[in-house]
Amino acid sequence: MKLEYGHSTNGGVDEVGAELLLAKSHGAFSHVANLELGTEVDDDSSDRAEYGLSWKTKYQYTELFSPGIEYYGSYGDSTVDSDDQSHLLGPVAYGDLIEGVEYEAGVLAGLSDGSPDATLKLNLEYEF
Repeated sequence: MKLEYGHSTNGGVDEVGAELLLAKSHGAFSHVANLELGTEVDDDSSDRAEYGLSWKTKYQYTELFSPGIEYYGSYGDSTVDSDDQSHLLGPVAYGDLIEGVEYEAGVLAGLSDGSPDATLKLNLEYEF
């Protein structure tokens, strides 16, 4: 669990937030969910909490290639219409290219009017 307080130094509103990261492995499958909640806390802020969810499931096929699926949802606050929320879902491939270099690559489709039509994802990570 992560708790944070963001103080604005340029006259904006301060924010407080919490994230809960959950992970579970079962055989060759691994699942990760991240629940987010945040709100503004200044006199000029709205009193509505915003929330989001991200989720990933992958199957460990080989070191080079593990297929999976990811979902990202940004729900906004309780007054946001579901069509204005951002929801992305799509297949993602994970793997180790060489020792110390990992990748994630995929295409996430927008599921609501508030989402982009498609999002390309490419992450390369070098561990040293």
